[in-house]
Amino acid sequence: MEYARAPSLEEALNLILERLVGISKRKGLRASKSGIQQGIGFHLDTPYIIVEGLIQRGLISLTGEKFVLTSPGETFVEYVVEIARLIKPYSLFPEFDEGRIVGAVLYALYDWTNKKDAKQIVEDARETLRLLNEVKKKNIDAFKIIAVTLPRLYFEDGKYTPSSLIEKIYPSIAHEAQGVKNTC
Repeated sequence: MEYARAPSLEEALNLILERLVGISKRKGLRASKSGIQQGIGFHLDTPYIIVEGLIQRGLISLTGEKFVLTSPGETFVEYVVEIARLIKPYSLFPEFDEGRIVGAVLYALYDWTNKKDAKQIVEDARETLRLLNEVKKKNIDAFKIIAVTLPRLYFEDGKYTPSSLIEKIYPSIAHEAQGVKNTC
């Protein structure tokens, strides 16, 4: 008697890494699966924790015997690469990156509170990209600080999200978003 093979988290991780590499190359970023995986968090198991969470929240689903990115999952990984593309030129040593910044952005955008669904996660990624573009336009020095800090910050403790980091470094962005005029 032969049993059906259950797909592993390794296969789900491979799916997301391959997709991120493909999008990165299409957007002009040099990236490898190993480079992206090295950028995901600060522990060897962090990429697997993230993939398990993406499955739980519906960004990756199991179809038959293989994992696939759902529509929100596809949108999410597009935002991950777009944010990485935006901040990479201002990060330290971008020429040695090989995808680590893409992995670090995936890590940063992950919902460490374990409270958000796929739609909220995608909306957070969209908002993070919007805030980054706005800060870059209004204050390049603040943007450079964010670009260096975002891929290197420890997010798992819940002290920061990408949006809260941006607002901490460039506080007037929060006031502008609320329609309050900056008086500084």
